[in-house]
Amino acid sequence: MTNQESPRPEQRAYEPRRTAGSLTPGMILIIIAAVIFFVANDRYLTKAADRKITKSNFSANAFLSGVEQEIHSSEFRGADVSVFMGGADLDLRNASIEGDEARIDLSVTMGGVEIRVPRDWTVVNRLTPVLGGVENHTRSTGSGKRLVIAGSVVMGGVEIKN
Repeated sequence: MTNQESPRPEQRAYEPRRTAGSLTPGMILIIIAAVIFFVANDRYLTKAADRKITKSNFSANAFLSGVEQEIHSSEFRGADVSVFMGGADLDLRNASIEGDEARIDLSVTMGGVEIRVPRDWTVVNRLTPVLGGVENHTRSTGSGKRLVIAGSVVMGGVEIKN
């Protein structure tokens, strides 16, 4: 060995440092996401009797979850339904429209909605799909009762049937 050469220290492979503090933000985010999911997904916690609606107007929201509603109103006037990355199932077959017309306002984003209506209702589709679809499979007997469905469907789908 010459005077100019000095011994090299051993090179070690890079090892990331893991501490308990580095896992904390991830765990907090997972806990918050789980709480939001279970609060928004309370449909599984409600009884079947709570899904039956007898009011003339109602609103339903599905945020990362699903909503099932059976409407048994004898004077149905309308509904306001919002769906974001979830689903809604509305059964209006046991409802009666008060007057000649009822209205459902829909806002669907990356989700799906299924609406079942009685055969004697005429469905008027005023939905605006953007990268989504709307299917109307209803057959009307023409009793003069009209259900107007209006709103927007973004990257989702709406199916209307008897």
